[in-house]
Amino acid sequence: MIVGITGTMSAGKSTVTQIIKEAGYAVYDTDKMVHKYYDKEGSLYTHIIETFGASLLNAKKEIDRTKLASLIFNDESKLAQLEALVFPTVLEEMNEISGNRDALIFIEVPMLFEAEMHDFFDKIIVVDANLDSRIKRAQKKGLDLDDIQKRMTRQWSSEALRDCADYIIENNSSLKDLQEEVLDVLEIIKLERSRLWIQK
Repeated sequence: MIVGITGTMSAGKSTVTQIIKEAGYAVYDTDKMVHKYYDKEGSLYTHIIETFGASLLNAKKEIDRTKLASLIFNDESKLAQLEALVFPTVLEEMNEISGNRDALIFIEVPMLFEAEMHDFFDKIIVVDANLDSRIKRAQKKGLDLDDIQKRMTRQWSSEALRDCADYIIENNSSLKDLQEEVLDVLEIIKLERSRLWIQK
């Protein structure tokens, strides 16, 4: 069973992913995959420079992700160009990871529905939190309000994500409460996976 983890911006997807990993499950993070593609030896390094120009490079000839983010979030056409490079590459790697669907594998995909990857997954977890909390968390990461609003506009709304979720995890309380909620969802997923085995 392949389970996707997504959610609203700064809702706590990475924290949920870490809790699942600490519970002993195989967990993959597509953001880390993408960072690897941007490395000098990465599969998209040359493509990105050819598409967006060498001005994105720092003194070490590395792609400056801050410059890239500023570029794409201020230009819809450039964002579409980057997504056309990144999304198929991510999907290819996810296919390699999930060769055995009898295993229980979790993959964090921040733009899961926006990238139209929902059909890839057997089940989808949506992590959500109230808007004020999400804005404060994003600001703590160094984003200003204008950047936050631009990024949120590019993503599905909380309501739309929740409507498409198989499981919803709320992150509005303490870390302890979040851990308990995640573990409860994991138990439900294990039960559903067992039922699938019985049906086979």
